[in-house]
Amino acid sequence: MRIFVGGFGFQGLASVPFLNVIERLGQLDSVVCTGISCVYAAVLKRFGREKALERLKCFLERFEEELLAFDRIWTRVNRKGWKYKAIRYCTLLSEKDHTRDWQEVEDILEGLDISSQMKAEVFDVEEIEVSLIGTTLREVAMAGVAFPGLFPPYKGKYLASSYLSQIPVSFVKDGDVIFYNFRDVEKYPPSCADEILAHSAEIRSISYAKKVLDEFSVVLIRSFDVDPVNLDWKELLEKEDDFARDLEEVILA
Repeated sequence: MRIFVGGFGFQGLASVPFLNVIERLGQLDSVVCTGISCVYAAVLKRFGREKALERLKCFLERFEEELLAFDRIWTRVNRKGWKYKAIRYCTLLSEKDHTRDWQEVEDILEGLDISSQMKAEVFDVEEIEVSLIGTTLREVAMAGVAFPGLFPPYKGKYLASSYLSQIPVSFVKDGDVIFYNFRDVEKYPPSCADEILAHSAEIRSISYAKKVLDEFSVVLIRSFDVDPVNLDWKELLEKEDDFARDLEEVILA
């Protein structure tokens, strides 16, 4: 049995309380992840909850502007200059495939160069196929956040699969546990012409993931909506209790 965890952009934060339960049940090695859940899961496995939460917050604060723009949330943030910044990102991405470099996450990845049974689901742009990688926890974390437009492809060819299906689904089998964590796209309608394509692609990614899951007999653990603009970390962490009983029944059965 494998446990599949992910989420598009900030919606991946819903995986934090879910992964805390998985860690308590001793099942992190069974995790297949994508998105920011990979960063949290990798640090959680190596250093525990406190350090995992600290580094995840550091990642979000450092790349907040890009993540809000890429998630089409910047129009909801009442901050001076956001429209200009969003336009600036579009201009940068017309010149190269990323706005940040991997050196900027070195402190977040510190100490993760140890072997891993956990895996990150990625899209291989050279082979045009989905793969699982993760020889080390560092690789899991980096591959999970290899978001198109934010960082260069990991190892020159791997992209996070969250843009393909929001949650990892390509290696699902009967009996697996799926963290059913899709973003509510109706809450993020296109605010300008250039967002229409991204909005359509997100709808397609959810449809694709659901179609794949319909082909298997899996255990679905349903998520909750994350509002990154009004995020309450205390409230988010308290969601752990909502997942505990269902996961205990499935994993300890």
